[in-house]
Amino acid sequence: MFDPVLKPGPSAARLARCVAAIAVLLTLLVSRPAAAQVSGIVDVRDNQARALVRNTSAHPIRVTVALWESDETGERVQLVRPAQSNVWPNEFELAPGETQTVRITLAVDTYVAGTVLRLETRMIPIRPAARQADAGVNAGFVLATRVLSKVRVH
Repeated sequence: MFDPVLKPGPSAARLARCVAAIAVLLTLLVSRPAAAQVSGIVDVRDNQARALVRNTSAHPIRVTVALWESDETGERVQLVRPAQSNVWPNEFELAPGETQTVRITLAVDTYVAGTVLRLETRMIPIRPAARQADAGVNAGFVLATRVLSKVRVH
């Protein structure tokens, strides 16, 4: 006579974790971070500099910019404190294909030639709320992009 052996199946908690992990992976594969181009190296002369930020993505992005003093150990860069400077504009939005010039003014006689600072540029995609509501989206992932540019004082 045939006697089937019943093996216990996965627990509900394990199944829920598996489904959640698959959902996160699919979301990350479909999501696109904010794509932009930022000047990689910015040179400061007479306490003045300019950096270009360009939106290369298909969606509008929100950009914030800050200048930092930093410590560099090997390939690791640690932002220590905000630099004594004026960065303008330090927050703005860019439509696809748009470019913004960011002006940097250092406090007079604060940094000597050879000092290296870091320009932090954060880009966050802007998703229209109406489009999300129409699609029935209640939650989602937003992938921000952060770029650190080297700022050399001459």
